[in-house]
Amino acid sequence: MNAHVEAPRREHPLARLTRAVEGTIPNPLLALPPLLLALGLLSIAPARIASDTWFGLAAGRDIARAGLPHADRLTVLTGGHAWQDQQWLAHLTTYGLFDLGGLPLVYLVDVACLVGALSLAMFAARRLGGSPMWIAALATPLVLIQVPSAARAQTYAMPLFVALVWLLARDARTPDRRILLVIPLLAVWANLHGSVLLACVLVLVRCAVGVVHALPDRDVRWLARNAGIACVALLAPFASPYGFGLLDYYRETLTNDALRSIVSEWGATTLRGWFGPLFFAFTAVAIVAILRPEIRLRLFDSLCLAALVLIGLDALRNVVWLPYAAVVLLPGAFAAWSPESPARSRLQPLLVWAAVAGALGAGMLAGRLTAPTLEEPWPDAQGAAIARAAASDPSLRVVAAVGYSDWLLWRFPELRGRIAYDIRFELLGARKLEDVARFEDGAGRGRFPAYRLTLWNREASPSAVRSLLAQPGVRVLSTDGKVYAFLRPA
Repeated sequence: MNAHVEAPRREHPLARLTRAVEGTIPNPLLALPPLLLALGLLSIAPARIASDTWFGLAAGRDIARAGLPHADRLTVLTGGHAWQDQQWLAHLTTYGLFDLGGLPLVYLVDVACLVGALSLAMFAARRLGGSPMWIAALATPLVLIQVPSAARAQTYAMPLFVALVWLLARDARTPDRRILLVIPLLAVWANLHGSVLLACVLVLVRCAVGVVHALPDRDVRWLARNAGIACVALLAPFASPYGFGLLDYYRETLTNDALRSIVSEWGATTLRGWFGPLFFAFTAVAIVAILRPEIRLRLFDSLCLAALVLIGLDALRNVVWLPYAAVVLLPGAFAAWSPESPARSRLQPLLVWAAVAGALGAGMLAGRLTAPTLEEPWPDAQGAAIARAAASDPSLRVVAAVGYSDWLLWRFPELRGRIAYDIRFELLGARKLEDVARFEDGAGRGRFPAYRLTLWNREASPSAVRSLLAQPGVRVLSTDGKVYAFLRPA
């Protein structure tokens, strides 16, 4: 009697294709947060080209043509005011990218820095023992904080921040010579963004922890090691062509009470708005990790997270740093609460194709980026009308809302030295800053009587536009129904 032999079942072609794709995406759960971030940043690209972007381009062009500034030469209210462009390297890099590939390349590099920073944070978390589940769980909310941000000089510092946290956390676990990499890292950072001060604080925290651990054994070698690195951290903010002249820049920025009370991003973080609730959610997770004894967070990790919580509470502009550090440091601490799931779960094929779709979508969005698309929200016709009027009468000066001021500086370089102010609020004294704040709110139209050319957005300041339209002698130079270019009478 012959035994019946069942023929092997043929695998579905889609299943074979899924397995082939899975070979190139071994853990799609970890691929999704960076892809989500890329999709978010690319899908709202025009909205992220903001005043910071335009000022970076204008300042970079000014440096390329006239060298590093030591006094302001861009606007009227701060003209001649001592100014050290601490972010000179970021500005020059932005302008160089524009010269090489236009505004699309500037934006793509911005996206690459942010996506690269998140990817590096997730990789560091994995190397520090974090599970994919916790890494993805902490990285995904970070996308919601980072996507609405503007393309700005700070972006260049994000990968450096992640690399620094990883270096310090690794050194806290296994000290070796790689900690010396913080020296070139801080030296570059000191010319990109003022957040280098935050980096130096974290290095000093690591050195303090190292001293605490070395004291019981009276290990002179390790005490000297930490003391040397601490000295580097103290001097790093001045590793710039400006040297110790940057003391004035840091002092004017950090001790400016008017800046903190008037400019929202310099004020304390609250639950209002979009960033506040997300920051407090990360804060709650960090506090749980620090206080729960079974988590056994390392001393440096606890102090690092605590410092970033305090810095984030102090100013809204600082809320972005804590989530990146949380992605690096917390997944490894939570590993005991997250047993690994089998590699072939039911969701695995779905995650694989979600990652493929995300990569394809990001590639398509990146390919569709063009300069006209990125510049579309900006009132080119109204700006050109103001530039023509200014060219016909050298006595005319311009006052415009801050976003338009920086754009005008970049788009029409002939207006340099004729625009009232730009985004560098730290250069304005308390009284000038109050005048600017009233003007921005639409209530201070009389504060700039000598500035006859002005640019207003009807949706942002309807009362100001109505008032100007009703004033005798006011001419509308150009309008699209939303943005108005006005010439006021002498």
